[in-house]
Amino acid sequence: MEWQYSGVGLKALVEVLRARPDVEQVFARVSPATREALERPSLSKWHDGAVIFDVTLAMDAVMGGDAIEAVYYEHVRRSIGPLMAPFVKVALSLAGNDPRTIFKRMDGMMGSVVKGVASAWSETTPTAGVLTLTHRDEVKVPSVRAWAGVLRYPFDLCEVKGTVRPRLDGFDGHHLVYDLAWTR
Repeated sequence: MEWQYSGVGLKALVEVLRARPDVEQVFARVSPATREALERPSLSKWHDGAVIFDVTLAMDAVMGGDAIEAVYYEHVRRSIGPLMAPFVKVALSLAGNDPRTIFKRMDGMMGSVVKGVASAWSETTPTAGVLTLTHRDEVKVPSVRAWAGVLRYPFDLCEVKGTVRPRLDGFDGHHLVYDLAWTR
């Protein structure tokens, strides 16, 4: 795989999963290599993206898409969000407390957690736009749901009500396209 996920990010995901009653069912469905990474996420600064794909597919089989979205949202909110929130708050204070500020800069913000995924923001109105995430490696639909959960967190930071709608028509496995909108 050409993309990577940080050990800090994986550790945070494992912590959220461990709070769920179905965690062992999820862990039982992953490969031995993924299981080892999940058991000791801090052993490596970066993990192959295959680990995240594997655990997300296992989550889909055990929990379903809504739970994937909820787990990834909670993972970002509780763990990664607090690490990045100070930097994001500075950007918001300088450029405006608006989700556009985050989505425009998403590409740079992701670098501390994800390598090999690019983002592009296209504003459609002052309170809506389209975010495209481009993976070097092919991803499956459950990954679309995982990212939808991640993309809900910027709305919390800006204290707005937001919606994340993945576009699955024409999904090619590399370009994950989301319609994002919010109100105060």
